[in-house]
Amino acid sequence: MEDENILEYLRGRLLQGNCLHGSQQRIEGMLEPRQARCETGRLGGCQKAVYASPNCIRVPLLMAMFSPIDSSRGYRSSYSGDPLGTLVVSGENVTFQPGFVYVLPTETFTWVDGEYISYQPVFPCSVLQVTPRLLLLLPNLDLRIPVPAMYR
Repeated sequence: MEDENILEYLRGRLLQGNCLHGSQQRIEGMLEPRQARCETGRLGGCQKAVYASPNCIRVPLLMAMFSPIDSSRGYRSSYSGDPLGTLVVSGENVTFQPGFVYVLPTETFTWVDGEYISYQPVFPCSVLQVTPRLLLLLPNLDLRIPVPAMYR
């Protein structure tokens, strides 16, 4: 599927009431709850759960594509700003690599302290492989991490 078509497909699925989850890994079957890295300090950011976005494409795409350059060293990746407005994306020892976006049903998800999470395993409606080229097509994304040349 072409990059523009992937974005339209994901937008359509959000409008149909689905939510999106991004991962570097291709997961077969159910997405199982796992312990999140507690960097936010918020209760919702520190749960053993499946995290998803019910209204934004950019955050799941970023989560799918953040990848350490040298995995023997520590790395940091983050975004700040409004998920529906401008996002500033930064990091250290990190780049963007292809990843996967999962389209999920919302029945088991709930809002907890600003996070959309499910404490139950979730079976995806569909899974799409995504490349960093998509990041260049998204509006209001201030990338402080360069997209690798092969994807520009």
